[in-house]
Amino acid sequence: MISMGITQSDIVGIMATNTSYVMTVSFAAFFIGTPFQAIDISLEKESVLHLWNITKPKLIFCDGAIYKVVSEVVNELDLQCNIFTLSNHQTGVENIETILKIETTEVSTFKPFAISDLDATAALCCSSGSSGPSKVVCWSHRFIKRYCLPLLNGSSSDIILNAFSLYWSVGIREYISAALNEATLVVPYKFDAKEMLSLIEKYQVTKCLLVPVHIAQMLSCQEIHTINLSSMKIIQSTGAKLTIDLKNRLRQFLPPSCIIKSTYGCSEMAGMAYEHQDSLFILHPNIEAKILCLNTNKEQNTDEEGEIAIRHKTSWCGYYNDEKATRQVYKDGWYRTGDLGHFDSNKYLHIKSRIKDIIRLELFDISPLEIESEIMKMTEVVLVVVVGIPDELKWNRLAALVVKRPDSKITAVDIQNHVASRKPEYKHLNGGVYFVESVPTTATGKVSRRLATERGIELYNGKQNDTN
Repeated sequence: MISMGITQSDIVGIMATNTSYVMTVSFAAFFIGTPFQAIDISLEKESVLHLWNITKPKLIFCDGAIYKVVSEVVNELDLQCNIFTLSNHQTGVENIETILKIETTEVSTFKPFAISDLDATAALCCSSGSSGPSKVVCWSHRFIKRYCLPLLNGSSSDIILNAFSLYWSVGIREYISAALNEATLVVPYKFDAKEMLSLIEKYQVTKCLLVPVHIAQMLSCQEIHTINLSSMKIIQSTGAKLTIDLKNRLRQFLPPSCIIKSTYGCSEMAGMAYEHQDSLFILHPNIEAKILCLNTNKEQNTDEEGEIAIRHKTSWCGYYNDEKATRQVYKDGWYRTGDLGHFDSNKYLHIKSRIKDIIRLELFDISPLEIESEIMKMTEVVLVVVVGIPDELKWNRLAALVVKRPDSKITAVDIQNHVASRKPEYKHLNGGVYFVESVPTTATGKVSRRLATERGIELYNGKQNDTN
């Protein structure tokens, strides 16, 4: 990188799946103090254009399978940069192996560059994009230091299975964790439920990082009934709420000593809290939180719901080249999470849902998570997303997109009756239940409620047309 003229004021772009070379490139950037930005290979061209138009990388490493898209974006944005492939190399395109074969005496004497400003940007993450275009999140050297130092309590005997790419903030954290602790890091090319189970058994994995959607997919595999998971010590769930029912279904396949940890965090603030017991969260060290009234912005009292605001002892650098977006969510050192919750009398944090996900029904505001958690208690259901179908009289009708087990005979009426027998009438699924092969997700594995709602409206309208 140094010989190519890369400086600390430049950006290194990475658009690749997990390979050993991804760690090589990201650590090379760390060592010379140049920020890197990793984006997922599943992103559409328009999203890549949006993100790289913000950061304008000077050097790009990508998967050869998407070289054509990368090249088109570079040309359309008129970026003056070199492109190297990390895997699936293409004829006539420079690749990482060419760089690594270059012999130089500087390697044996190289020392990481000193960082004079710890508040300078070290890495760029992306917001999840579950409710709109992703924003580019800045992490400073100081922020990463505070975020990663607690990871030193790991061990060189750890064998970590990490399907998260550097596009995820937790992906960056786990790459650094493995390096600091000299642990073994197992990185699948991409997430595949059957392969993940196989890798746990093959490499005797002790720690695994997953999102609830991935856990649900693994539980739906027949292989989970025969695979040996006795090596597992910790499973960490992040990215969305892990329901009690899903956790209990997972636990029956794990050794009794295995800990299932659910964490609460976001790209902007990284990890903020951990689950102490079912749905009760405790703040991490160096984190403060308060609950703000949605109407007045005043701090709420115990048991009063509002927006969760977070303050980190290390100042956040904001969104890259977007002061307006930064000011909208970051005021007086407090980050507005967009999440609804409250503190109870024992100081436990309760997280209800995303404020934007709340569905309005006549005079009531409904959290889809409440209905989803109820439906997930049905053992034949693998995954569910509850959405609002616009209605002139009721504002919205509740509908559910359901992924069921392959051999399941469960019906839409069964699910509607299940909810109706447990919830008041205004929470009934009068918008219908629709069985789907999968639910739309973002590149980070989170459910895209925007796309799920569009799909729900389409299915609802189709049903109405068939009826008429």
